[in-house]
Amino acid sequence: MNYSLSIKTLSDIHLKEFINCPHKFYYHYIQREEASKVEWKKVMQFIVNQVVKDFFMLPVKMRTPIRALEIIEKHLTSIKTNIFDSKIDYYLVVAKVTDYLMQDLTQNYGTLPPLFINEKFRQYFEELETHLSLTIEVAEWEQESFTVTKYLVDTNHKMITLYYYLTVVFCERSFGRLPSSIRIVSLLNGEEFVHCPSPTEMKKGLHYIEKLKDMLSAPLSSSTKPNGEVCLSCPFVEVCANDEIEFLFQKKH
Repeated sequence: MNYSLSIKTLSDIHLKEFINCPHKFYYHYIQREEASKVEWKKVMQFIVNQVVKDFFMLPVKMRTPIRALEIIEKHLTSIKTNIFDSKIDYYLVVAKVTDYLMQDLTQNYGTLPPLFINEKFRQYFEELETHLSLTIEVAEWEQESFTVTKYLVDTNHKMITLYYYLTVVFCERSFGRLPSSIRIVSLLNGEEFVHCPSPTEMKKGLHYIEKLKDMLSAPLSSSTKPNGEVCLSCPFVEVCANDEIEFLFQKKH
């Protein structure tokens, strides 16, 4: 059975979910299945984005550790503990995100207003024959260039690679230049990944995204289902376990 990929614009969120699990992407965005539960990582990522935006909307003199903590605590009150596996998990995640986010916000930025704060960009890429969209959390001026920072709750090598190359291709295409550095911060372990892109990486980025786009048209079966934490926390795990058909993401001709 073939299905039409009806998403007009592939966003960083779409690609992130596809990388984590093609089956989850299928049930969520193609079949429009209703999730059986709320995913805490999605909720936490949304809150982090709001915290970052609120913090950088403040005048420079007010961007203090105390003010950062107040903003974080204000937004964290909206989280319900029942979306986590246990109250212990809830407290551990909240403590880690609060600590690492507050440290980074108050230690790693200059005195100039940011170039962008939580800004969403949409661009058509003729080479890929598709629209892509990306949200840039923070972009800052740095001498004659700029830097980009991405805060991630769900961090692994694949996610870092995805956001790095998306940032490269968007900056080059939208602004006509690459950032001097791209920084990705993991808010569950405090790790920081920094890379200074070279001019050749625009081509690498387009090739990487083209491969992802091609994978969206590849057949899915039980052999492509991931294991471990991805399945344990997936809101579609029950319907996925009962669905043994092979399906394709293909354009209708």
